[in-house]
Amino acid sequence: MAIGEHLKLPGNLVLNSIIVGMEIMLRLAHTLCPACIEGGHHTPPTIDPFGAAIACGLLLELNVNQLTNALGICGSYSGGLVEYTLSGGSVKRIHTGLGARAGLEAALLAKEGLTGPATVIEGKKGLWAVYGRGNAFPERLFEQLGEKYMLARLMFKPYNCCYLIHPAIESFLRICEAHRLSSEDIAAVSVGFSQFSISHAGKIIIPEDLLGAQFSTSFTLALSLLAGPPGMRSYSDEKLKDLNILNLAKNISVYEDEKAQKEFPKKMVVSLVLQQKKVKPIL
Repeated sequence: MAIGEHLKLPGNLVLNSIIVGMEIMLRLAHTLCPACIEGGHHTPPTIDPFGAAIACGLLLELNVNQLTNALGICGSYSGGLVEYTLSGGSVKRIHTGLGARAGLEAALLAKEGLTGPATVIEGKKGLWAVYGRGNAFPERLFEQLGEKYMLARLMFKPYNCCYLIHPAIESFLRICEAHRLSSEDIAAVSVGFSQFSISHAGKIIIPEDLLGAQFSTSFTLALSLLAGPPGMRSYSDEKLKDLNILNLAKNISVYEDEKAQKEFPKKMVVSLVLQQKKVKPIL
């Protein structure tokens, strides 16, 4: 959008470029799911540069050779570790921005003559080899191309937390509501996820900062029951110290569920098992 504004281009041309760039970005991401993030790299800053480079490159009127070089340059920008899913840290909040900036710079550098490897994606030390770790799916790049668009499958996040936790939030709250359960009634909760969901949103039980809380299934489910589903201001320093939330979070664990693993990434399946505390007889 900044390039379009700078060059005073018409809105429909900018929109078309964004659509093409995003479709390429999503398809590339799909070829590396879930290997990229399971290997420790966040998919957005790993893949975003390539989509942004195409979108910006089209607006800059780069030719095929220049666009190829722009993608090759993106390989040197690609990356982004997901250690924040284990120990927190707010750096994740700029990851998509880093990818957008990298793609823009790559397109501008390609226009000025900088070159990159033409095999940056499929090469022996390219995107699929390095981030796919032997588990990439190259065939997904052109799957149903022109018939179905991955752009149409984008999900909007109704809750202010990792999207992988969303199905668990809704299932957990529905069960509690249906059986009129409060936090005091719950002895333990087991949440069945795919390996991917566990690696990204199942490692932190008691978070140390706000971003860690947003990637903690245990904390987020406890927060959702006691304070409502997370909105824009739900996570706070006060909530991080709330003993009621923390005590419930300690009793919420995740495990690898066979069906969730089989269905991922086409479907985000979640399995929940709640154990109630024994009801003491009234004397």
